[in-house]
Amino acid sequence: MYSARRMFAASEWLNQEMEKRDQVVAGRVLAVANLAFWGVNLFAFLLPFYLPKALNRYYCGSDSQEDDSAAIDVDDDANKKKDS
Repeated sequence: MYSARRMFAASEWLNQEMEKRDQVVAGRVLAVANLAFWGVNLFAFLLPFYLPKALNRYYCGSDSQEDDSAAIDVDDDANKKKDS
């Protein structure tokens, strides 16, 4: 949620920098870099990786702790079968 709200602030900053008529380019470069960073963070990391996990947890009703303990139990069972 924070990243999505941050995108609005970064785009507002970029709009303000583009309206200025002075020759200083550093503010524009920083505004574009900030908007690009938060855009990549939101659209390339958070949505593709975190959203499916969150939706799976919400709709399937499973917690990550339960999933971790189930994975440990499966690994223990596989190790016991190998030893036998």
